[in-house]
Amino acid sequence: MLQKPSPALEKKTAEIACYIDHGPALANGRIELLHYLREISLSVSYHRYGNLGLREGELRRPVL
Repeated sequence: MLQKPSPALEKKTAEIACYIDHGPALANGRIELLHYLREISLSVSYHRYGNLGLREGELRRPVL
């Protein structure tokens, strides 16, 4: 087990939103790795009747 960080180090890491884990490592990797996971989600879609974005100016065949 690691030592608790000094108050000066805790203050500096808090200023830059950094996390210091000084507890024991867990045997279950799925739970342990949650401390270090940064999830990012991105969705780009062109809906048939919605916003076409950059494709808005394209010439299209008229709908019958």
